[in-house]
Amino acid sequence: MENQAESSHLSRPDAASRKGQNGIPEPTLLLVIPESQESADLRAYLLASGFEVIWARDGEVAYNVLDSTPVDVLVAHLHVHRIDGMGLLHVARRRNPEICAIMIADRADLELATEAMRQGAYDSTRRVKWQT
Repeated sequence: MENQAESSHLSRPDAASRKGQNGIPEPTLLLVIPESQESADLRAYLLASGFEVIWARDGEVAYNVLDSTPVDVLVAHLHVHRIDGMGLLHVARRRNPEICAIMIADRADLELATEAMRQGAYDSTRRVKWQT
């Protein structure tokens, strides 16, 4: 599925109205990181934790998702391909000022990660393994 977002729930009926164990709708999480085994593992973990996961391989696809889908949580690499993580953070916060955004930074990006938190990201974390 080149240059398209993939929802982990597309094959399930009525994904938009799915409810968690307590009858509360599952939060929608937009995950913007490159394809790798680590990203697949992270998606599986997030699904098991009760999130509806939309995965985008690059910033352009993520931008299109933000334009068309209400998102509760954004997890994005700061240096994602096409549109960077800071741009995505700004768009996401314009669409939903209360979005919980977590930015993933490389070791050398401490200043950029700090700036992302000043711009409204909830937190930042350091990237671990995947190849970009």
